[in-house]
Amino acid sequence: MPSQTPEWMDAMTAGSPWRDASRLYVTESGRRIVFPLVRLGTTGTFAGVWSPRRGWGYGGVVADGGVSADDIARVGCDFARIPELRLHVRPNPLHTELWERFAPQVPRRYKTSHVVDLRGGPGAVRDRFHRSAVQGVKKAEKRGVHVESVTGTALLPVFFNLARKSRRRWAERQHEPLWLAQARGRLRDSEAKWGRIARALGSAFEVTVAWHEDRPVAAALVALSPNPHGMRLAFDPELRQLCAPHLLNWHLLQRASDAGARWFYLGESATEGAAAFKDFLGARRCRYAEVDYERIPFSRLSSAARELGKRAIGFRGPDSVGASLPGQVRVEEE
Repeated sequence: MPSQTPEWMDAMTAGSPWRDASRLYVTESGRRIVFPLVRLGTTGTFAGVWSPRRGWGYGGVVADGGVSADDIARVGCDFARIPELRLHVRPNPLHTELWERFAPQVPRRYKTSHVVDLRGGPGAVRDRFHRSAVQGVKKAEKRGVHVESVTGTALLPVFFNLARKSRRRWAERQHEPLWLAQARGRLRDSEAKWGRIARALGSAFEVTVAWHEDRPVAAALVALSPNPHGMRLAFDPELRQLCAPHLLNWHLLQRASDAGARWFYLGESATEGAAAFKDFLGARRCRYAEVDYERIPFSRLSSAARELGKRAIGFRGPDSVGASLPGQVRVEEE
């Protein structure tokens, strides 16, 4: 996946306290197994390792000729005795069965991701659409929506303008102070972060925008190589009737299929409605497990603190299934 490449590692560690802690294993036959990892803190019991950083896509193991269950077990034996304080792995959702062999005693957190099978070319992909998605594409085209994809950072400001509009809408629906919603969004997904990613990936990073006349309606950030990942999506809530997310996603799936990609990753969904939207695009739900080991329960303490804060402000969150809504900023779940 794009987030398992050396270029992505460069973006994660550039100008930050995070360091590349990847591990290389060589089998008796000479096969190489790589576990991309980043470390925060010094080596030893006061450090933590992540694959990848939270909010930075999927990690896990890559190997010559493809990953096997034995590869995962080999890596798991190595990490069964890690000295670090924390270990967090967010693996490729399509490898969930393989990851059952990784340190079985370590706690898991289960999530659901959506992945589109691109076999058969664009025509076959379109045939797997639900009729509501087909109608959405036709409506957007009939209403004059058009889509363009541009490599690099030129259209990043367009995306982030739509992201701010999306967060405003969701802050209102969730009874969350607008300043807090915007601050959380900037902390998790700053323009500087995505600028680093764009520069590191080069031609493998695109911003795709759906326009109506001269007005941006929806936008997506996509890491292209080798299997594309639609990592973030935002749209203008005032122009929902244009059905732009349908046409934008169809454009992305066509391009990925034409380029020879096998899968297109749509990530998690924040609501059941968002998950259903991806179902209608022919995506399949992949339930997978994040490995989440802590010697001290930082995550549980943090979650408890967040819940107290939500109750204090009267926060009303959606029914989550673990991913993001078309029209919401598509956010890697934390």
